[in-house]
Amino acid sequence: MDLNEILDYSSETSNIDFKQAEYPLGKVFNKNEFLKDISAMANNPSDEKKYIFIGVIEKDGLADSFISIPELTDQAKYQQFLDNNIEPQINFQYSQFEYNGYKLGCFIIENNNERPYLFKKNVQNPITNEIEYRPGDGVIRVGTSSRKMIRKDFELVYSNRIKLKDRKSDIKITPYLKDCSNTIMQDKGYRCVEFKIENNSNKSIGFDLEARFPYHNKYQILKKFDIDKQIIQEAKSTFNSSFAISFSPLVDYSIFALHFERKDSCLCVSRVQKVNQKAAVEIAQNDFEEDILQNEVLVLNKNNVPIIVDLILRSDDFIDGALKQSFEINNE
Repeated sequence: MDLNEILDYSSETSNIDFKQAEYPLGKVFNKNEFLKDISAMANNPSDEKKYIFIGVIEKDGLADSFISIPELTDQAKYQQFLDNNIEPQINFQYSQFEYNGYKLGCFIIENNNERPYLFKKNVQNPITNEIEYRPGDGVIRVGTSSRKMIRKDFELVYSNRIKLKDRKSDIKITPYLKDCSNTIMQDKGYRCVEFKIENNSNKSIGFDLEARFPYHNKYQILKKFDIDKQIIQEAKSTFNSSFAISFSPLVDYSIFALHFERKDSCLCVSRVQKVNQKAAVEIAQNDFEEDILQNEVLVLNKNNVPIIVDLILRSDDFIDGALKQSFEINNE
């Protein structure tokens, strides 16, 4: 979502703030508001980008009207003011953009994973000389407002530091082909495409799973239910209509476990999340799950070429993003 879209569709949140005027850096009463707001955003536990828009008048939390900021204060001046008072260094960018004919400013605060960001010396109000912040003070944005950090905030920060381990290395994925349980399918040359996924850690893990099969002119990737229907239709047609033979209705039970979607370039197969589960697949500590696609994905590969598939696992335990692995499965 770009800056214009945020103004169009978003309200003030823990990651978005609207300000009517630039932060002053001279000898003014509210000079330290900049230190408070930027550090509060950086201390918010979310790793998403945070935005402070300048030149925006809010009403009921929404961007209501605007005031052009013809020339922005140099970012380097704000950075120096911040670095002189807060540690460790907070990363941000300050730039101008146009919105409906208005020249606005925006601070983007991102890539700040060294929380907490704290005041490193006494910070006085330039007018009253009152000490507003002392060494070790921190500010955090909660909802649409900011407050000084308290013990539970610090406990959360340090517990998150301990938890910040990307767990991709805990996962081992093994692709394989297996014979279909249906002998008619076996005779026609169909095989099941499957995966074994192992959790080699002392902690259970949950993830959502998507397999992408790019279309190929040497083989076909098919849904087992479609082949079941085809076989039954062929069986019906082999019997003379004079025979009173009935076939039980065919039910697609795969819909309770898998979602199939044909896209322009590939067939996408995703595991469906069950009721009362946080993720589509959950594997206990030092355990594994075989037949991850429930034997519902078939391949017809008479040319015996490698089958290409991209497997994508998404989990909150994958700190650096989804686990993506590409495979070429030989038709052995």
